[in-house]
Amino acid sequence: MPYPRGMSVFLIPSLLAVLSGGANSIVVAAGDAAAAPQNQSNRIELIKAFRNCALVEKIDVPHGGKLTAAGRSAAESCVVLGMAYEEGDFADEEGRPIERNYVLAFRYYEAACGAEVAFGCLSVGQLVEKGKAQPRNGNNVMSAAAKWYELGCLLPNSKDVRIACFFAGQSTFNSAASKKGKARAETLALALRFFSHACELGDDDSCKIVIENQQRSAKH
Repeated sequence: MPYPRGMSVFLIPSLLAVLSGGANSIVVAAGDAAAAPQNQSNRIELIKAFRNCALVEKIDVPHGGKLTAAGRSAAESCVVLGMAYEEGDFADEEGRPIERNYVLAFRYYEAACGAEVAFGCLSVGQLVEKGKAQPRNGNNVMSAAAKWYELGCLLPNSKDVRIACFFAGQSTFNSAASKKGKARAETLALALRFFSHACELGDDDSCKIVIENQQRSAKH
């Protein structure tokens, strides 16, 4: 998998800059009770983050609310809060540990996704795929995760869209294993469309998959 969950490490500095120095198809699983921060240097201005993300939640973009450029910047506060509660290695501005809580991680990632931040959609999908948020009604894990990745993939002018498209393709492809006949063929075709879009956005791994598929098709 070319983009492991650890990819958030590369996004933390830019997202923290916002706060420092200046689907409905899942049931959220309970997180670990309390994890001591491994890195107290990952501090965020918690009050500011809560304030910014609360404004984003109030705007309710999925139901017609409109975000300004400032609102979209504030939405990244939701991502930071989601990472803080998922990873459990952050501290607030006074150095107090922020306890790991997958329920809150889901809430804030979902808020970011709703505000058209692709990384939020991607992260909710990862919670589902890793069992930190469980599909309900017997839904397939990969299918449920793919829906969140797809939301991120379809966003315009948003960070991390190509990564969301790659994950949408990967999880859709994996979900095809449980299908047969026409349903399987349609699912595989959808996965290829996601990979193709990721390739168009500059994802090398997706381009390799698309090229390999074209080469196989040419042989038949």
